[in-house]
Amino acid sequence: MTPVQRVAAYAVLRDDAGRVLVTRSSAASEVRGWWSLPGGGVEHGEHPADAAVREAREESGLDIRVHGLPRVYADVLPLPALGVDEHTVRLVYDAEVIGGELRPEPDGTSDAVEFADPGRLRLRPLLPFVAEALALPVPPPPRARTGAPPAATAAALDGVVRRQRLAAYGLAYDRDRLLVTQLSATTPMPDAWTLPGGGVDHGEHPAGALVREFAEETGLVARVGDLLGVYSTHFTGRAPSGVLEDFHGLRLVYAVRVDGAGEPRVVDLGGTTSAVAWHPLDRLGELATTPLLREALSR
Repeated sequence: MTPVQRVAAYAVLRDDAGRVLVTRSSAASEVRGWWSLPGGGVEHGEHPADAAVREAREESGLDIRVHGLPRVYADVLPLPALGVDEHTVRLVYDAEVIGGELRPEPDGTSDAVEFADPGRLRLRPLLPFVAEALALPVPPPPRARTGAPPAATAAALDGVVRRQRLAAYGLAYDRDRLLVTQLSATTPMPDAWTLPGGGVDHGEHPAGALVREFAEETGLVARVGDLLGVYSTHFTGRAPSGVLEDFHGLRLVYAVRVDGAGEPRVVDLGGTTSAVAWHPLDRLGELATTPLLREALSR
């Protein structure tokens, strides 16, 4: 089956009695009858926090406000009916209800919504990430329905390929220095300096992807800490392959500590990274830097 990746955003909402809002997957879903949190796929160009707000309104009729940074989960679910192995990275936000009226989603991928006692939820078929997010026993993953895969859809519109890419990056400090990498000539911003990191491969948790990227780009062993930020960028430009893309980049930035005292070096030669260095924080202004690096340091 074809490997595909998607990013989804969800909200944990509790009422005054401590009950949690959950939704039941409908016949339109690949996992009919399983219970989830309100949420779903991040649309092209959308920030995950905005996706969580939109999905909660669609699935429950409630207006919500998300707080802070999400918890991050990842899983792979074979979907025979679609002919794909779906790798979903799920961003779960804490949130509060600020308006609206509770009602089920009309003609969508959920057919019921309710506030439920967390202790009793373990008696229902919960999607594994939901159980993990609510600190409940994690069940085996569901078995998706089978059937003929759908007809293929066009990958491009007016010659522009739409692409959403999830990547993970790390902020690593050594006293008054920051670890930075320089982009190679194969990238849209050659010679610019950025944070170590890169794309999340199929089946990877973003934290695991970051450990791999640090090894490839810096030769250092990364210990991934807290999530520091979720960033979204949307533009049209040329990929390294020369393809014109309507590009939506989702970037997760983590705190990172590196093991050992060795000097960093680029291990994966000929890729998107041409150099790596510890650079004094008070001299970062001397470098040509990416928007991601500037945005991450401004928080």
